[in-house]
Amino acid sequence: MKLDPEQIPSLIGQVIVFNSKTDYEIDFDDGMKARVVNIIPDDQCHRVFVNFSEFEEYNCNLMLPNYYDSNGQPTEKWCAQSHYPKDGKTDFWVSFVDDRDHKTLVELPFDLTVDRFPTVQECLDALERTLDALRLRNLGKPYKCLDEVFAEANQVLKRGGRNEI
Repeated sequence: MKLDPEQIPSLIGQVIVFNSKTDYEIDFDDGMKARVVNIIPDDQCHRVFVNFSEFEEYNCNLMLPNYYDSNGQPTEKWCAQSHYPKDGKTDFWVSFVDDRDHKTLVELPFDLTVDRFPTVQECLDALERTLDALRLRNLGKPYKCLDEVFAEANQVLKRGGRNEI
């Protein structure tokens, strides 16, 4: 995927799917996903910060054994390495390239997903709406404990024909 450098900031918050269409040295294998959390431009490249924690289980199934064991065989996956980011946050650099029209583009080792994943802000907004609704159902009185919140939520789910949580 190639983008005009001015388009790069629009990637923040987007979920990306890595591919092997470029020669970048990154630990992500084809099909692995991450969310772009920040991009810092430089003169000849951009530093892309991603968080893949929400896709960790999915990504682990796609990891290839690209790391060599003590016998010199590629049997180990990225997630078994000491440099694997346990918090799901990492970064990599993408550089500018010139196409045939001498237009400067950024060659990216990923594509955008067509899937719609909620942003952290959208999840927080949904949680806030849910808690406000529960508070209203309790006539504005505070709940004494989390068990009361779950009990009320389960009643609402049951009435809606859903399974309890």
